[in-house]
Amino acid sequence: MAKKRTCHRELESLEESRKQAENDNTCLKYRLRQASEYIEAKTGYLRTTQDDLTLLKRKLRQTRRDNAKLQEEVRVAQDAVLRATEKKETAPMEDRDVRDRFVVLEEKLRGWARNYALDDIARLHSVSTSEMNQIIAQLDGYCIQEDWSKLQSRFSPLTKKIPFMLSQAILAKTIFQDKFDSAFFVFPTSPTHCNTPNREQLDALYQTLRHSDEPASHVWRSQTLSMLSKCQRKPSGQPLIEDALHEMSIRLANKVLSGPLHVLLAGEFHVTKRTEALRALINAAGQLAFRLWSQRTFITSWGLDQLEIFSSGDGFMSAHRLHRLEEDDNKLDDGKIVILTHPLVLAWGDENAENYDQHKVWAKAVACVEEHSYM
Repeated sequence: MAKKRTCHRELESLEESRKQAENDNTCLKYRLRQASEYIEAKTGYLRTTQDDLTLLKRKLRQTRRDNAKLQEEVRVAQDAVLRATEKKETAPMEDRDVRDRFVVLEEKLRGWARNYALDDIARLHSVSTSEMNQIIAQLDGYCIQEDWSKLQSRFSPLTKKIPFMLSQAILAKTIFQDKFDSAFFVFPTSPTHCNTPNREQLDALYQTLRHSDEPASHVWRSQTLSMLSKCQRKPSGQPLIEDALHEMSIRLANKVLSGPLHVLLAGEFHVTKRTEALRALINAAGQLAFRLWSQRTFITSWGLDQLEIFSSGDGFMSAHRLHRLEEDDNKLDDGKIVILTHPLVLAWGDENAENYDQHKVWAKAVACVEEHSYM
Protein backbone atom coordinates (compact mmCIF):
# COMPACT_ATOMS: atom_id res chain seq x y z
CA MET A 1 0.00 0.00 0.00
CA ALA A 2 2.77 2.34 0.94
CA LYS A 3 4.51 1.45 -2.29
CA LYS A 4 1.39 2.32 -4.23
CA ARG A 5 1.15 5.74 -2.60
CA THR A 6 4.80 6.39 -3.37
CA CYS A 7 4.27 5.57 -7.04
CA HIS A 8 1.23 7.79 -7.12
CA ARG A 9 3.18 10.74 -5.70
CA GLU A 10 5.98 10.22 -8.22
CA LEU A 11 3.42 10.07 -10.99
CA GLU A 12 1.88 13.35 -9.84
CA SER A 13 5.32 14.92 -9.63
CA LEU A 14 6.13 13.77 -13.13
CA GLU A 15 2.82 15.14 -14.38
CA GLU A 16 3.56 18.52 -12.84
CA SER A 17 7.04 18.45 -14.39
CA ARG A 18 5.50 17.61 -17.76
CA LYS A 19 3.03 20.48 -17.50
CA GLN A 20 5.81 22.84 -16.45
CA ALA A 21 7.89 21.67 -19.37
CA GLU A 22 4.98 22.26 -21.72
CA ASN A 23 4.50 25.76 -20.30
CA ASP A 24 8.20 26.47 -20.67
CA ASN A 25 8.11 25.14 -24.23
CA THR A 26 5.11 27.34 -25.10
CA CYS A 27 6.86 30.35 -23.61
CA LEU A 28 10.03 29.57 -25.52
CA LYS A 29 8.07 29.21 -28.78
CA TYR A 30 6.43 32.60 -28.17
CA ARG A 31 9.75 34.23 -27.45
CA LEU A 32 11.25 32.54 -30.51
CA ARG A 33 8.37 33.84 -32.67
CA GLN A 34 8.90 37.35 -31.25
CA ALA A 35 12.62 37.14 -31.97
CA SER A 36 11.91 35.94 -35.51
CA GLU A 37 9.49 38.81 -36.11
CA TYR A 38 12.01 41.28 -34.68
CA ILE A 39 14.77 39.89 -36.88
CA GLU A 40 12.47 40.02 -39.90
CA ALA A 41 11.56 43.65 -39.13
CA LYS A 42 15.22 44.56 -38.70
CA THR A 43 16.06 42.77 -41.92
CA GLY A 44 13.37 44.77 -43.75
CA TYR A 45 14.64 48.01 -42.24
CA LEU A 46 18.20 47.16 -43.24
CA ARG A 47 17.02 46.29 -46.74
CA THR A 48 15.15 49.64 -47.01
CA THR A 49 18.13 51.48 -45.59
CA GLN A 50 20.39 49.78 -48.09
CA ASP A 51 18.07 50.79 -50.93
CA ASP A 52 18.02 54.37 -49.66
CA LEU A 53 21.79 54.35 -49.39
CA THR A 54 22.11 53.08 -52.96
CA LEU A 55 19.76 55.82 -54.17
CA LEU A 56 21.68 58.47 -52.24
CA LYS A 57 24.95 57.24 -53.71
CA ARG A 58 23.42 57.48 -57.19
CA LYS A 59 22.19 61.03 -56.47
CA LEU A 60 25.60 61.96 -55.10
CA ARG A 61 27.29 60.78 -58.29
CA GLN A 62 24.79 62.80 -60.38
CA THR A 63 25.31 65.85 -58.17
CA ARG A 64 29.06 65.55 -58.63
CA ARG A 65 28.61 65.32 -62.40
CA ASP A 66 26.29 68.36 -62.37
CA ASN A 67 28.74 70.27 -60.21
CA ALA A 68 31.59 69.44 -62.57
CA LYS A 69 29.46 70.61 -65.51
CA LEU A 70 28.61 73.87 -63.73
CA GLN A 71 32.25 74.45 -62.87
CA GLU A 72 33.14 73.97 -66.54
CA GLU A 73 30.42 76.43 -67.57
CA VAL A 74 31.74 78.94 -65.03
CA ARG A 75 35.25 78.45 -66.35
CA VAL A 76 34.10 78.97 -69.94
CA ALA A 77 32.15 82.10 -68.91
CA GLN A 78 35.15 83.46 -67.03
CA ASP A 79 37.38 82.82 -70.03
CA ALA A 80 34.87 84.62 -72.25
CA VAL A 81 34.81 87.60 -69.90
CA LEU A 82 38.60 87.63 -69.82
CA ARG A 83 38.82 87.48 -73.62
CA ALA A 84 36.22 90.22 -73.93
CA THR A 85 38.20 92.35 -71.49
CA GLU A 86 41.42 91.71 -73.37
CA LYS A 87 39.73 92.62 -76.64
CA LYS A 88 38.10 95.67 -75.04
CA GLU A 89 34.65 94.52 -76.08
CA THR A 90 31.84 96.53 -74.53
CA ALA A 91 28.38 95.39 -73.64
CA PRO A 92 25.42 97.13 -75.29
CA MET A 93 24.49 100.35 -73.50
CA GLU A 94 21.33 100.34 -71.42
CA ASP A 95 18.58 102.58 -72.81
CA ARG A 96 18.74 104.73 -69.68
CA ASP A 97 22.46 105.33 -70.19
CA VAL A 98 21.94 106.15 -73.88
CA ARG A 99 19.27 108.71 -73.03
CA ASP A 100 21.56 110.28 -70.43
CA ARG A 101 24.35 110.55 -73.01
CA PHE A 102 22.03 112.29 -75.47
CA VAL A 103 20.94 114.72 -72.75
CA VAL A 104 24.60 115.55 -72.16
CA LEU A 105 25.19 115.97 -75.89
CA GLU A 106 22.24 118.36 -76.22
CA GLU A 107 23.56 120.37 -73.27
CA LYS A 108 26.99 120.59 -74.92
CA LEU A 109 25.46 121.77 -78.20
CA ARG A 110 23.46 124.41 -76.37
CA GLY A 111 26.45 125.39 -74.23
CA TRP A 112 28.75 125.89 -77.22
CA ALA A 113 26.15 128.02 -79.02
CA ARG A 114 25.52 130.05 -75.87
CA ASN A 115 29.24 130.71 -75.40
CA TYR A 116 30.16 131.62 -78.96
CA ALA A 117 27.04 132.75 -80.86
CA LEU A 118 25.82 136.35 -80.99
CA ASP A 119 23.61 137.04 -78.00
CA ASP A 120 21.35 139.56 -79.76
CA ILE A 121 19.88 139.71 -83.25
CA ALA A 122 20.67 143.43 -83.32
CA ARG A 123 24.33 142.50 -83.77
CA LEU A 124 23.47 141.00 -87.18
CA HIS A 125 23.11 144.49 -88.69
CA SER A 126 26.12 143.95 -90.95
CA VAL A 127 24.87 140.59 -92.23
CA SER A 128 22.93 140.69 -95.48
CA THR A 129 19.53 139.12 -96.01
CA SER A 130 21.13 136.93 -98.65
CA GLU A 131 23.58 135.51 -96.12
CA MET A 132 20.79 134.79 -93.64
CA ASN A 133 18.70 133.13 -96.35
CA GLN A 134 21.72 130.96 -97.11
CA ILE A 135 21.77 129.82 -93.48
CA ILE A 136 18.05 129.04 -93.61
CA ALA A 137 18.57 127.00 -96.79
CA GLN A 138 21.41 125.09 -95.15
CA LEU A 139 19.06 124.20 -92.29
CA ASP A 140 16.46 122.50 -94.49
CA GLY A 141 14.85 119.85 -92.28
CA TYR A 142 15.78 121.76 -89.13
CA CYS A 143 14.29 125.16 -89.98
CA ILE A 144 11.19 126.04 -91.95
CA GLN A 145 12.14 127.26 -95.41
CA GLU A 146 11.07 130.86 -95.77
CA ASP A 147 12.57 134.31 -96.15
CA TRP A 148 14.67 135.69 -93.30
CA SER A 149 12.27 138.54 -92.60
CA LYS A 150 9.33 136.14 -92.31
CA LEU A 151 11.28 133.85 -90.02
CA GLN A 152 11.95 136.67 -87.58
CA SER A 153 8.25 137.38 -87.24
CA ARG A 154 7.69 133.87 -85.87
CA PHE A 155 9.33 134.69 -82.53
CA SER A 156 8.01 137.93 -81.11
CA PRO A 157 9.19 137.23 -77.54
CA LEU A 158 12.41 135.50 -78.60
CA THR A 159 13.48 137.39 -81.71
CA LYS A 160 16.74 138.61 -80.18
CA LYS A 161 17.81 135.00 -79.49
CA ILE A 162 17.43 133.79 -83.07
CA PRO A 163 21.23 133.75 -83.71
CA PHE A 164 21.63 131.45 -80.71
CA MET A 165 18.85 129.11 -81.92
CA LEU A 166 20.16 129.00 -85.48
CA SER A 167 23.72 128.31 -84.30
CA GLN A 168 22.56 125.41 -82.17
CA ALA A 169 20.47 124.06 -85.06
CA ILE A 170 23.44 124.20 -87.46
CA LEU A 171 25.59 122.22 -85.03
CA ALA A 172 22.85 119.65 -84.46
CA LYS A 173 22.14 119.12 -88.16
CA THR A 174 25.82 118.89 -89.03
CA ILE A 175 26.59 116.34 -86.32
CA PHE A 176 23.50 114.18 -86.66
CA GLN A 177 23.56 114.05 -90.45
CA ASP A 178 27.24 113.22 -90.45
CA LYS A 179 27.32 110.63 -87.66
CA PHE A 180 23.85 109.38 -86.83
CA ASP A 181 22.44 109.15 -90.36
CA SER A 182 25.28 106.94 -91.60
CA ALA A 183 26.43 103.81 -89.77
CA PHE A 184 29.80 103.91 -91.57
CA PHE A 185 30.60 107.56 -90.95
CA VAL A 186 34.14 106.69 -89.77
CA PHE A 187 35.08 105.49 -93.25
CA PRO A 188 36.58 107.99 -95.69
CA THR A 189 34.32 109.74 -98.15
CA SER A 190 36.88 109.11 -100.90
CA PRO A 191 38.61 105.78 -101.65
CA THR A 192 41.84 107.58 -102.50
CA HIS A 193 42.71 108.08 -98.82
CA CYS A 194 43.22 104.38 -98.07
CA ASN A 195 42.57 100.89 -99.37
CA THR A 196 39.25 100.46 -97.54
CA PRO A 197 35.79 100.94 -99.06
CA ASN A 198 34.45 104.45 -98.73
CA ARG A 199 31.41 105.50 -96.76
CA GLU A 200 29.06 105.65 -99.75
CA GLN A 201 29.97 102.14 -100.88
CA LEU A 202 29.38 100.62 -97.46
CA ASP A 203 26.15 102.54 -96.97
CA ALA A 204 24.91 101.29 -100.35
CA LEU A 205 25.83 97.71 -99.48
CA TYR A 206 24.13 98.06 -96.11
CA GLN A 207 20.93 99.31 -97.72
CA THR A 208 20.97 96.42 -100.19
CA LEU A 209 21.36 93.92 -97.35
CA ARG A 210 18.56 95.60 -95.42
CA HIS A 211 16.15 95.06 -98.28
CA SER A 212 17.21 91.41 -98.52
CA ASP A 213 17.32 90.43 -94.83
CA GLU A 214 16.98 93.29 -92.37
CA PRO A 215 17.90 91.45 -89.13
CA ALA A 216 20.97 89.88 -90.76
CA SER A 217 22.03 93.26 -92.20
CA HIS A 218 22.02 94.88 -88.76
CA VAL A 219 24.02 91.97 -87.30
CA TRP A 220 26.54 92.36 -90.14
CA ARG A 221 26.82 96.10 -89.55
CA SER A 222 27.22 95.61 -85.78
CA GLN A 223 29.89 92.92 -86.19
CA THR A 224 31.77 94.91 -88.82
CA LEU A 225 32.03 97.99 -86.62
CA SER A 226 32.80 95.94 -83.51
CA MET A 227 35.70 94.27 -85.33
CA LEU A 228 36.86 97.65 -86.61
CA SER A 229 37.00 98.94 -83.04
CA LYS A 230 39.75 96.37 -82.30
CA CYS A 231 41.95 97.42 -85.20
CA GLN A 232 45.14 99.35 -84.50
CA ARG A 233 47.05 101.72 -86.69
CA LYS A 234 50.53 100.49 -87.54
CA PRO A 235 53.23 101.08 -86.45
CA SER A 236 51.97 103.37 -83.65
CA GLY A 237 49.61 100.78 -82.20
CA GLN A 238 46.99 103.46 -81.63
CA PRO A 239 43.34 102.37 -81.95
CA LEU A 240 42.26 103.04 -85.53
CA ILE A 241 38.87 104.40 -84.49
CA GLU A 242 40.33 106.93 -82.05
CA ASP A 243 42.57 108.33 -84.76
CA ALA A 244 39.73 108.35 -87.29
CA LEU A 245 37.36 110.16 -84.93
CA HIS A 246 40.05 112.69 -84.03
CA GLU A 247 40.80 113.46 -87.68
CA MET A 248 37.12 113.68 -88.54
CA SER A 249 36.41 116.06 -85.66
CA ILE A 250 39.13 118.40 -86.95
CA ARG A 251 37.83 118.35 -90.53
CA LEU A 252 34.17 118.74 -89.54
CA ALA A 253 34.88 121.55 -87.05
CA ASN A 254 36.83 123.46 -89.69
CA LYS A 255 34.02 122.93 -92.19
CA VAL A 256 31.39 124.22 -89.73
CA LEU A 257 33.39 127.27 -88.69
CA SER A 258 34.19 128.26 -92.27
CA GLY A 259 30.59 127.80 -93.42
CA PRO A 260 27.54 130.08 -93.08
CA LEU A 261 27.66 129.68 -89.29
CA HIS A 262 30.54 132.14 -89.04
CA VAL A 263 28.24 135.17 -89.47
CA LEU A 264 26.36 134.12 -86.31
CA LEU A 265 29.46 133.91 -84.14
CA ALA A 266 30.62 136.62 -81.80
CA GLY A 267 33.83 138.38 -82.88
CA GLU A 268 37.21 136.75 -83.28
CA PHE A 269 37.97 136.51 -79.59
CA HIS A 270 38.94 133.13 -78.15
CA VAL A 271 39.07 131.59 -81.63
CA THR A 272 41.43 128.82 -80.54
CA LYS A 273 39.34 127.94 -77.50
CA ARG A 274 36.17 128.01 -79.60
CA THR A 275 37.68 125.68 -82.20
CA GLU A 276 39.04 123.24 -79.62
CA ALA A 277 35.69 123.15 -77.83
CA LEU A 278 33.88 122.38 -81.08
CA ARG A 279 36.35 119.62 -81.98
CA ALA A 280 35.90 118.05 -78.55
CA LEU A 281 32.12 118.24 -78.89
CA ILE A 282 32.17 116.60 -82.33
CA ASN A 283 34.59 113.93 -81.12
CA ALA A 284 32.33 113.07 -78.17
CA ALA A 285 29.34 112.84 -80.51
CA GLY A 286 31.34 110.59 -82.82
CA GLN A 287 32.31 108.24 -80.00
CA LEU A 288 28.68 107.94 -78.93
CA ALA A 289 27.48 107.39 -82.51
CA PHE A 290 30.11 104.73 -83.21
CA ARG A 291 29.27 102.84 -80.04
CA LEU A 292 25.54 102.91 -80.80
CA TRP A 293 26.03 101.85 -84.43
CA SER A 294 28.14 98.95 -83.11
CA GLN A 295 25.00 97.63 -81.44
CA ARG A 296 22.26 95.80 -83.32
CA THR A 297 19.65 98.50 -82.93
CA PHE A 298 18.96 100.71 -85.95
CA ILE A 299 18.99 104.50 -85.51
CA THR A 300 16.86 107.13 -87.20
CA SER A 301 16.79 110.89 -86.65
CA TRP A 302 13.61 112.83 -87.33
CA GLY A 303 13.52 116.49 -88.29
CA LEU A 304 10.85 118.88 -89.54
CA ASP A 305 9.86 116.53 -92.35
CA GLN A 306 8.29 114.31 -89.67
CA LEU A 307 7.71 116.86 -86.90
CA GLU A 308 5.76 119.94 -87.94
CA ILE A 309 3.37 120.64 -85.06
CA PHE A 310 4.40 120.85 -81.43
CA SER A 311 2.84 118.55 -78.83
CA SER A 312 4.13 118.52 -75.28
CA GLY A 313 2.46 115.24 -74.39
CA ASP A 314 3.45 112.85 -77.16
CA GLY A 315 6.85 111.95 -75.68
CA PHE A 316 8.64 112.87 -78.91
CA MET A 317 9.60 116.47 -78.24
CA SER A 318 10.15 119.20 -75.71
CA ALA A 319 10.24 122.98 -76.05
CA HIS A 320 13.55 124.82 -76.07
CA ARG A 321 14.52 126.25 -72.71
CA LEU A 322 14.13 129.75 -74.09
CA HIS A 323 10.35 129.22 -74.00
CA ARG A 324 10.57 128.70 -70.22
CA LEU A 325 7.69 126.23 -70.15
CA GLU A 326 6.68 124.59 -66.90
CA GLU A 327 6.49 120.81 -66.90
CA ASP A 328 2.71 120.64 -67.39
CA ASP A 329 2.38 123.82 -69.50
CA ASN A 330 0.75 123.09 -72.84
CA LYS A 331 0.37 126.63 -74.15
CA LEU A 332 2.58 125.87 -77.17
CA ASP A 333 0.67 122.73 -78.16
CA ASP A 334 -0.49 122.71 -81.78
CA GLY A 335 1.94 125.53 -82.56
CA LYS A 336 4.16 125.33 -85.62
CA ILE A 337 7.73 124.17 -85.05
CA VAL A 338 10.02 126.74 -86.65
CA ILE A 339 13.49 125.52 -85.67
CA LEU A 340 14.78 122.23 -84.27
CA THR A 341 17.92 122.53 -82.18
CA HIS A 342 18.02 118.76 -81.64
CA PRO A 343 16.35 116.00 -83.68
CA LEU A 344 14.18 113.19 -82.40
CA VAL A 345 16.36 110.07 -82.14
CA LEU A 346 14.61 106.70 -82.39
CA ALA A 347 16.10 103.23 -81.90
CA TRP A 348 14.50 100.31 -83.74
CA GLY A 349 14.88 96.65 -82.81
CA ASP A 350 16.95 95.08 -80.03
CA GLU A 351 20.19 93.23 -79.35
CA ASN A 352 18.57 89.94 -80.38
CA ALA A 353 18.20 91.34 -83.90
CA GLU A 354 14.43 91.25 -83.52
CA ASN A 355 11.46 93.65 -83.37
CA TYR A 356 12.66 96.08 -86.02
CA ASP A 357 9.07 97.22 -86.44
CA GLN A 358 9.13 98.64 -82.90
CA HIS A 359 10.91 101.77 -81.72
CA LYS A 360 11.91 103.53 -78.53
CA VAL A 361 12.85 107.15 -77.98
CA TRP A 362 16.52 107.69 -77.22
CA ALA A 363 16.41 111.49 -77.44
CA LYS A 364 13.50 113.90 -77.71
CA ALA A 365 13.47 116.61 -80.33
CA VAL A 366 14.07 120.10 -78.96
CA ALA A 367 11.79 122.58 -80.69
CA CYS A 368 11.62 126.35 -81.03
CA VAL A 369 7.90 126.96 -81.52
CA GLU A 370 6.00 129.84 -83.03
CA GLU A 371 4.31 131.71 -80.20
CA HIS A 372 1.68 133.52 -82.26
CA SER A 373 -0.16 133.05 -85.53
CA TYR A 374 1.91 133.87 -88.59
CA MET A 375 0.56 136.86 -90.47
